[in-house]
Amino acid sequence: MPEFKVGDEVTWRPDGHPPDTSRYTKAGNVIVVVPSEASPYRIAERLDDSLYNVRPLRSGGGGTRNHESYMVAVPQKMSRGKRRPALVYWPRVKWLRPVASRLKAAP
Repeated sequence: MPEFKVGDEVTWRPDGHPPDTSRYTKAGNVIVVVPSEASPYRIAERLDDSLYNVRPLRSGGGGTRNHESYMVAVPQKMSRGKRRPALVYWPRVKWLRPVASRLKAAP
C-alpha cells in the first residue's frame, strides 16, 4: 500500500466509476494520518469547522480500519467571494495516488 504524510497531494477515483473520465476524480491534501483501529470520526471532531467541512466523512460507512489510512481535504470553489471550508474525505488507501508533481520531486 502507498504511504503518505500530512501535506502530500493525492488523487483518487472510487471503484465503480468509469476509468475513462476525470469527472469523478477527486484531488486534495492529506490532513491527518489515521492510525490503525482509530476512529476518523473522533479525529474529525477536533478539526476546525471554519477550515474543514466533515459532512462527506460523516456520510461514509465503517468505523475503523485495520491499517493506517488518511483523511484528505478537497478544496471547494469560492462562493459569493468567500472561501468555503474544504470537504474532508476518508478514501480507501488502495484508491489513493500521488499527484504527478510529487513523483517528479522524488530523487
